[in-house]
Amino acid sequence: MKSKCAGGFSTVVFEIDSESSIDYHGRFLKLKSLNSPYLAQYVEFTRLACDPYKVALTCEHPKGTPLSLIFSELTNDQKRDIGFHLLSAMDVLHKSGIPVGYLSPQNVIVDRIGKSCFIRLIHYGTFYLLGESAFTNVFNIFTLTPENIMKVPGTQKQKDLFSLGILLRSIQMGFDLHADYSLSRYCQTISSVLLEAPEPWKDFTLGDHLDILFPMKLIYGQADIPEMDPVLEKVVRFLLTLDPMERPEIGHLISFFDEKPYVPPVSEEFPPEIQLHLWKLCGKSIERNLLDSKFIYVSSSLVMMVHGYISRYLKHYGIDQSHAKKDYRIFVQPDKNFQSSKSEAKEYLAQKNMNRYRSGCSEMDTNQRNAISSNRFLRFVALYDDKSKAKKLLRSDIPNSVRCLLWSQKLTMKNTASYLFNVCNNPLAVSCKHQLSLDLPRCHQYDEAMTLPSIQAKITLIIEKILAVNPEFSAYWQGLDSLVAPFALLYANNVEDGFTAAFQLVDKFTPDYFTRHSSHALEESLKLFSKLIFFHHCNLANFLRENGLSPSTFAVPWLLTCYAHVFPFSKLFNIFDEMLNRASFYPLCIGLAILELSSTELMDALRGDEAFKILGNVSDLDVSVLLKTSDKIYESIPCSCFFRKHAEKHWEMSEFKLQYSFEELENLLVPKIAPEDYYSYFLKNEAILVVSGGNSADPRIISVEKTPSEVDEKTLKQANLDGKLIGVIGDDHMKVINLANILAEKSINKVCVLDSTWVLFQFNHDL
Repeated sequence: MKSKCAGGFSTVVFEIDSESSIDYHGRFLKLKSLNSPYLAQYVEFTRLACDPYKVALTCEHPKGTPLSLIFSELTNDQKRDIGFHLLSAMDVLHKSGIPVGYLSPQNVIVDRIGKSCFIRLIHYGTFYLLGESAFTNVFNIFTLTPENIMKVPGTQKQKDLFSLGILLRSIQMGFDLHADYSLSRYCQTISSVLLEAPEPWKDFTLGDHLDILFPMKLIYGQADIPEMDPVLEKVVRFLLTLDPMERPEIGHLISFFDEKPYVPPVSEEFPPEIQLHLWKLCGKSIERNLLDSKFIYVSSSLVMMVHGYISRYLKHYGIDQSHAKKDYRIFVQPDKNFQSSKSEAKEYLAQKNMNRYRSGCSEMDTNQRNAISSNRFLRFVALYDDKSKAKKLLRSDIPNSVRCLLWSQKLTMKNTASYLFNVCNNPLAVSCKHQLSLDLPRCHQYDEAMTLPSIQAKITLIIEKILAVNPEFSAYWQGLDSLVAPFALLYANNVEDGFTAAFQLVDKFTPDYFTRHSSHALEESLKLFSKLIFFHHCNLANFLRENGLSPSTFAVPWLLTCYAHVFPFSKLFNIFDEMLNRASFYPLCIGLAILELSSTELMDALRGDEAFKILGNVSDLDVSVLLKTSDKIYESIPCSCFFRKHAEKHWEMSEFKLQYSFEELENLLVPKIAPEDYYSYFLKNEAILVVSGGNSADPRIISVEKTPSEVDEKTLKQANLDGKLIGVIGDDHMKVINLANILAEKSINKVCVLDSTWVLFQFNHDL
């Protein structure tokens, strides 16, 4: 008996056509959605960083033994069980719209438990994913069908049925026809039988000529010829029907089995996404694993294709060609590492369940401990155990299929958006279509998937639906394509959900930007952004001002596209993960974080144009550091300072609303703050109030006539060091503007102007 191989993951590397227009992403997501006891899970689809024309398909490698190694060991009962399971597996795939295309016993993993046999198919989706062109003129004894020989029309599903008939015959005989029988002899024999076939072919089946196709004496010689199972004999006869249109439905063939073998339940021990995470923990990147033999376990029994466009060489950093393997083309992740991670997961889950029911330890406490754990794997598992905490865990390295689900859970307008998707059908204007045709080839052009016509069509459709919601008010502006692209890519199989997510993000975070009068809304956001820079980092704000670098010169693509025009998908997805859990003004916090992280380099620039170049190349920033910095800024700036009139629809703090006069909007360097918001800091002794032309005995209040004295400046700068908020108020709003600007120009941070007069504020709070 052949030894079983332990469960793990297998990776196949394919070389693809540079001009291919296959919708890889959408098709792969469909493969990932399959969940059957007969199918191994697809785990990851990766374009190799070292060579964009090579893709790696990683899938679960279930425990068991390839069918090709155990043909001669099977009993009749086991053969019948395997036949039933293979028919069931093919039925699942065909009902899902997925042809197998390349059937081989190496891709059937058999797990024998006692007298029973269970099977799992691996690498069954490569034909569906890569298309027929990748398999042109690539045949084996199972895939050489009458349609190929006689050049008669037939669907790939019909060809699959014939291939399955030959594979079942091989199982019946207990003989590996693929490895041990001459393909050329088979081709000659089947051709001669087909030439003698009477017309019409309706009732003709090659199942009546198996002794000619596979002569028993030639195969077995002097050995005993095994007894053929009558049920499989009947199934094979129907499957080998010559006329493709007359081959039966698989469900009809399954009914031939009077006693159905036991079907194992779908394994739910670990979701496929956790298996992906385990797989990532096993070693390094796919490219490095393929190039570093000590991280690779290679099994010849897993070779999927004898010929074809499978890569033997990988370019390492675009310079040298490293020889991956000469004889084998499928690489299996090391079992020891996988099993170790799996054991760690089991121990963790067992410990977690124990803690959950231990007296004095609430489930909330347990989840909080999991959420703050520094171990990536523990945080990842906690994501599935408690989805209410998912927003705290999204910075883990999660697969995009999980990201789609979590984004969908956050949508508060799902039913409304779904309704709008189906009723808003206004076509794009001709001018808009023309502009899109110019923009799409440049949209995220670093990602090869964006060149696919199918992805571009999805982007166009989502944009069309967004603009059709309010056709008289909305308008297409450059940048909307970059903002929508991530949703078209992530939701390639469900454009409606992609529209729902994109529509909510556009509606919430880009208030009135994509309208016919967008300049007013965007201008308001840019002016507020300038004021917030002075509030958060006065030195940098003064430097930018002196060099003529207002936010309108560098931050338009930041805010207009929610940084989709700035960062690649790998970083943008993490930014959107965080953004969807935050208030509508969070993009302003990200902008402030970018400036803070770039401040040293910016202020070292000798000229304004050098600083401008730095601001135009911020995509290299570490996204995890960027988001942590954004969160700190989000927590440190009072909420009411972010108020924008054009974003009032999604303003989360309805009790805090501000009004900017024309002079304040144009000339005030710092933001305004709602008096109630400011007073909450003042009560906690976390703020100092600077009054222009007023008096108070409160030690937290500084009275200033025109300009602050040196003593006052020292007091305010010390307050800065203590992290205190500095509010400016008065009864003459022009004097208040001048005083606040003086403080900002003196590099005093955290200055803001109260949206109230001193008399009213003093009366309301008895100061």
